[in-house]
Amino acid sequence: MSKKKIKITRRIERVLLTEVLPYETPLIFSNRSFYSICCKNDLRKREGVGPISDFFGDNIDYSIPFDFYICREEKDPRLLSVIHPAKQIEIVRFYEKYKDIMLYYASKSPFSIRKPIKIGRYYYATHKQLPRDSIDNSISEKNSLTINSWEDEGIYFKNFFSYYHTSYIYEFYESKQYQKCEKYFLKLYRFDINKCFDSIYTHSIAWAIYSKEFVKEHLNKKRGSFADNMDRLMSTLNYNETSGILIGPEFSRIFAEIILQRIDRDIFEALKKDKISYGIDYKIFRYVDDYFLFFNEEGVRDNVLNHYTQHLKKFKMSINKLKSHQYDRPIITELSNAKKKIKDYIFNQIFPKDVNESRVISNKMITDIKIFIRDSGAKYEGITNYLLALLLTIVERKQANLFTKSINNILEFLDFMFFIFSTCVNIASINKISHIVKEILKKSQSYNINEQQRIIDRVFYEIEKLIGRSLYKKPVRNKEIYLLILLREKEIYEHRQVDTNILEKIINNDNSMDYFDIIVLLFYMGDDSKYLEQKKLLRNKIIARIQSLKNRFEKNIFKNTEATLLFFDLISCPFIEDEDKQQLMDIFDIDKQQRQGCVEFINKQGYWFTKWVNFNLLEEIRYKKLSKTYS
Repeated sequence: MSKKKIKITRRIERVLLTEVLPYETPLIFSNRSFYSICCKNDLRKREGVGPISDFFGDNIDYSIPFDFYICREEKDPRLLSVIHPAKQIEIVRFYEKYKDIMLYYASKSPFSIRKPIKIGRYYYATHKQLPRDSIDNSISEKNSLTINSWEDEGIYFKNFFSYYHTSYIYEFYESKQYQKCEKYFLKLYRFDINKCFDSIYTHSIAWAIYSKEFVKEHLNKKRGSFADNMDRLMSTLNYNETSGILIGPEFSRIFAEIILQRIDRDIFEALKKDKISYGIDYKIFRYVDDYFLFFNEEGVRDNVLNHYTQHLKKFKMSINKLKSHQYDRPIITELSNAKKKIKDYIFNQIFPKDVNESRVISNKMITDIKIFIRDSGAKYEGITNYLLALLLTIVERKQANLFTKSINNILEFLDFMFFIFSTCVNIASINKISHIVKEILKKSQSYNINEQQRIIDRVFYEIEKLIGRSLYKKPVRNKEIYLLILLREKEIYEHRQVDTNILEKIINNDNSMDYFDIIVLLFYMGDDSKYLEQKKLLRNKIIARIQSLKNRFEKNIFKNTEATLLFFDLISCPFIEDEDKQQLMDIFDIDKQQRQGCVEFINKQGYWFTKWVNFNLLEEIRYKKLSKTYS
């Protein structure tokens, strides 16, 4: 569906939509309703919050983020974080006060290819779903309006800031800048920072802005400054930690960008003093913490790396030598090599020139893809999402003859797709196969009922097998459980439902069940009486989880992000019984005289973070795709 770019009169609250959440969350979770609630009730100004003022007031002086792991191929699991809603609102206030200063300090590097350059002035709306009455249409000029609500599913914000040059790293590989550098330089050296965000010391934001020496000498004079307030905010949203910053939010990337830009400028000046000329002897491009150094002479490379080693050390960071790699001309990485071969192969295999009908032979294609990846030296992690994107393109093609005549093509295609998906399960790949499956189900309506059911059976079988496999992954489980969201789609759920024994295994076998697992399971079981016993088991798990959080943070459980998210989502959940909600109120120590007002206020807002009903899978996938700002 095409999208129209429309100029907006900015609401500062849109920071909640683009700057504070990680991408890697289940499709049913977002800040879209929370954004509307904040606008409608002026939470930014601490007004209109009535009986829930304690949850968003000054008593949340610091918070404990909700941390969750994602798996990465042949790497340690990565810890991502969701920021506490009260601290998200503090970030909104911070942007409101300091957005121009943030731009100033994040736009000074000669090397950065992903840096904010101005405040974004556009949002995207699908042509079929332009803003309706749920939007405050304060139109000041043609195609210009103020957005106060997120009830219209056709609206997509991209970023709070507009970014220079490169949103995704693959765009750099395909850019004229990259090709021009290969023309003038013989070699490329790629390196990155070892555990960059984990290594950042929050106080170093002041070092980057003023210098470490100046800060040490004039510490008290900088209280209340931009750097001091950013330091304190980053620390208080992370349990008052000063060592390491949260991974996932765009706000963290801007924090890191300001520090890395100071290092860039220092390196540039140091090399100038060494008579090494930028653009002649070398050229550096930095994408967040990934560096691309083009050069001709080894001595220049060594000089640049020595300077980086020294300057990074001043900020308690270091180069990751295990991920450093040098390429000679012709400069093509293992990943680029694999992608080119795979793209040509896939399209020639499925759309051969000499026949009219697509040919899909899953066993042969799987073997050939494995050979391409092995021979190129690439890894599945870099290939999986690219390959699934190719398959989605094929399915979406109007002229695709994949759906003609025999159903065997579709079944073989699904076998191939699920093998590729199983090699690297992450949120992006889950969203892509969900999109592919929805497109296949839509386009297979020309088949008879029995053939349509065969397609659903194959999808269901593959997903059920993947979920079962995930139960035995230790210590960190992949997020195959999020595929339950796809299985809840009407055309699948009416034909096949997950066996009660499997759901019981998920609930009972997973001692590390967290907020995301809970909301996905609740969403899948819904109000289906078939799962009454399993919902009771899950209820006990939820109570135990919240009680555990309360025991750890007994002073104020609402300082814990996971507990806070659970509270608002469970109280507003239509699948939770009233007596269970009362028990939740007991655990959260909600005063009995305030309970009715609290519940009425929460339910009046609709859903908070989890979209329990009226869920549109394809719209949520489109939103996710557009909201992915970094890769």
